[in-house]
Amino acid sequence: MPLVLKLVGYSHDRKCYQIKDSFEGLVNLKLLNDLFTFWGLNLDEIDKIKFIIDSEQIKSADKNFNVKNNEDRIIFIFTSHNDIRNKLISIFIKEGTEVESIKIIQPNQTEINLPSYQQHMQLNQQHSTQAMIVDHEICKPLTQKETEPAPILTLELIDIMNAKSVSLFNDSDFKNLISIYIRRPELFNTLAQYVQHGNIIEETLIVPKTIEQLTPEELCHYQSLADKINYLNLGVTNDIIINRLIKYSGHLNLTVRAILCEIASSN
Repeated sequence: MPLVLKLVGYSHDRKCYQIKDSFEGLVNLKLLNDLFTFWGLNLDEIDKIKFIIDSEQIKSADKNFNVKNNEDRIIFIFTSHNDIRNKLISIFIKEGTEVESIKIIQPNQTEINLPSYQQHMQLNQQHSTQAMIVDHEICKPLTQKETEPAPILTLELIDIMNAKSVSLFNDSDFKNLISIYIRRPELFNTLAQYVQHGNIIEETLIVPKTIEQLTPEELCHYQSLADKINYLNLGVTNDIIINRLIKYSGHLNLTVRAILCEIASSN
């Protein structure tokens, strides 16, 4: 099936979708407009959608892209408007299929899962994935608090503390933390360094932009980085992640630290 439409990002249930069609011939902006109009979108909504092929946004109605029967032509579909994105998700669920994940092992890193459309971008983004080796910025000592004097144990106090402990032992999250501590205790120190402070730097390495100002190449680059953060299930939108990535010039650690501190502040 040579024509593949891939929706950039995830649905609310963290699934990725694509639409495949055995189309052969010329693809242009008019054909895509007609196709999504047939699927229920109006022209004003379609104008807010970016169609990206070969790292180039399809803007001109006069430019055609040839789809041959011996190769897949992938068109990425992206919008930063939540209501339109929800409509696109419904269309892709109805007309397409869920994208399977692939596993990629990066140097000095454990296994991670990426949506299969990232395989297309991975060839062009090797420099960004290979750069994540050691981050000296997050390796800072923890602030130590002064130890409080131990309470004098009485039978009454022991009973109260035991009741609290039993309740805590029944908490599934606490049991998961105990399991992680036994298997990977070093992760607690790393996590503490992540959430100490979010404002690591005042200025970015590039001039800040909004998502709408990104070029197709920049959008694909930041989306590939956002997908790695999305697997942490931080509970924030894809747009928030991309905006923070732009602020920190694509620095994954600084982006995650900033988001975690924002979550902690809001809670």
